Amino acid sequence: TVELIQSLAKTSNKLYILSNMNFASMDYLEKFDGKVFSCQIHKIKPEPEIFQHILNKYRLEASDTILIDDMSENLHAAEKFGIKTIQFVDAIQCKQELIKHKAIHTI
Repeated sequence: TVELIQSLAKTSNKLYILSNMNFASMDYLEKFDGKVFSCQIHKIKPEPEIFQHILNKYRLEASDTILIDDMSENLHAAEKFGIKTIQFVDAIQCKQELIKHKAIHTI
Protein backbone atom coordinates (compact mmCIF):
# COMPACT_ATOMS: atom_id res chain seq x y z
CA THR A 1 0.00 0.00 0.00
CA VAL A 2 2.82 2.40 0.82
CA GLU A 3 4.41 1.65 -2.56
CA LEU A 4 1.08 2.38 -4.29
CA ILE A 5 0.78 5.72 -2.48
CA GLN A 6 4.36 6.62 -3.37
CA SER A 7 3.72 5.74 -7.03
CA LEU A 8 0.49 7.74 -7.13
CA ALA A 9 2.25 10.72 -5.56
CA LYS A 10 4.56 10.82 -8.58
CA THR A 11 1.63 11.22 -11.01
CA SER A 12 -0.30 14.37 -11.84
CA ASN A 13 -3.19 13.18 -9.65
CA LYS A 14 -3.87 15.04 -6.42
CA LEU A 15 -4.05 12.84 -3.32
CA TYR A 16 -6.20 13.61 -0.31
CA ILE A 17 -6.78 11.65 2.83
CA LEU A 18 -10.11 11.47 4.63
CA SER A 19 -9.52 9.42 7.71
CA ASN A 20 -10.97 8.42 11.04
CA MET A 21 -7.46 7.71 12.36
CA ASN A 22 -6.16 9.41 15.47
CA PHE A 23 -3.46 12.08 15.78
CA ALA A 24 -0.67 9.58 16.52
CA SER A 25 -0.96 8.06 13.03
CA MET A 26 -0.71 11.30 11.05
CA ASP A 27 3.01 11.96 10.84
CA TYR A 28 3.89 9.69 7.90
CA LEU A 29 1.29 11.10 5.50
CA GLU A 30 3.39 13.80 3.78
CA LYS A 31 2.64 12.39 0.31
CA PHE A 32 -0.91 13.74 0.38
CA ASP A 33 -1.92 17.12 -1.04
CA GLY A 34 -4.60 17.60 1.59
CA LYS A 35 -5.82 15.93 4.76
CA VAL A 36 -9.07 15.79 6.69
CA PHE A 37 -9.08 13.89 9.96
CA SER A 38 -12.29 13.18 11.81
CA CYS A 39 -10.63 13.86 15.16
CA GLN A 40 -9.94 17.44 14.03
CA ILE A 41 -13.38 18.29 12.66
CA HIS A 42 -15.45 16.06 14.96
CA LYS A 43 -17.22 14.26 12.11
CA ILE A 44 -16.60 10.66 11.08
CA LYS A 45 -17.17 8.56 8.01
CA PRO A 46 -19.85 7.72 6.95
CA GLU A 47 -21.48 10.96 8.20
CA PRO A 48 -22.41 13.07 5.15
CA GLU A 49 -20.86 16.21 6.65
CA ILE A 50 -17.33 14.80 6.43
CA PHE A 51 -17.65 14.20 2.68
CA GLN A 52 -19.09 17.67 2.17
CA HIS A 53 -16.25 19.08 4.25
CA ILE A 54 -13.46 17.60 2.11
CA LEU A 55 -15.20 18.55 -1.14
CA ASN A 56 -15.61 22.14 0.06
CA LYS A 57 -12.21 22.50 1.73
CA TYR A 58 -10.26 21.46 -1.36
CA ARG A 59 -12.82 22.63 -3.95
CA LEU A 60 -13.13 19.12 -5.37
CA GLU A 61 -15.67 18.13 -7.98
CA ALA A 62 -17.39 15.00 -6.69
CA SER A 63 -17.52 13.47 -10.16
CA ASP A 64 -13.72 13.88 -10.51
CA THR A 65 -13.04 12.39 -7.08
CA ILE A 66 -12.44 8.75 -6.15
CA LEU A 67 -12.74 7.55 -2.57
CA ILE A 68 -10.72 4.44 -1.75
CA ASP A 69 -11.96 2.81 1.45
CA ASP A 70 -12.31 -0.68 2.86
CA MET A 71 -15.70 -0.05 4.49
CA SER A 72 -18.77 -0.42 2.26
CA GLU A 73 -20.85 1.97 4.38
CA ASN A 74 -18.30 4.73 3.77
CA LEU A 75 -18.36 4.05 0.04
CA HIS A 76 -22.15 4.15 -0.11
CA ALA A 77 -22.21 7.45 1.77
CA ALA A 78 -19.66 8.97 -0.64
CA GLU A 79 -21.59 7.75 -3.68
CA LYS A 80 -24.58 9.84 -2.53
CA PHE A 81 -22.43 12.91 -3.28
CA GLY A 82 -21.52 11.62 -6.75
CA ILE A 83 -18.05 10.55 -5.63
CA LYS A 84 -16.64 7.52 -7.44
CA THR A 85 -15.56 4.72 -5.14
CA ILE A 86 -13.18 1.79 -4.92
CA GLN A 87 -13.47 -0.78 -2.16
CA PHE A 88 -9.92 -1.46 -1.03
CA VAL A 89 -8.93 -5.11 -0.76
CA ASP A 90 -5.20 -4.86 -1.43
CA ALA A 91 -2.76 -2.65 -3.33
CA ILE A 92 -2.81 -4.75 -6.52
CA GLN A 93 -6.62 -4.77 -6.73
CA CYS A 94 -6.72 -1.04 -5.95
CA LYS A 95 -4.23 -0.24 -8.70
CA GLN A 96 -6.30 -2.27 -11.20
CA GLU A 97 -9.45 -0.40 -10.18
CA LEU A 98 -7.68 2.95 -10.57
CA ILE A 99 -6.65 1.93 -14.08
CA LYS A 100 -10.28 0.99 -14.87
CA HIS A 101 -11.39 4.43 -13.67
CA LYS A 102 -8.72 5.92 -15.93
CA ALA A 103 -7.28 7.66 -12.88
CA ILE A 104 -3.89 6.23 -13.79
CA HIS A 105 -2.43 4.53 -16.82
CA THR A 106 0.22 2.27 -15.39
CA ILE A 107 2.52 2.88 -12.49
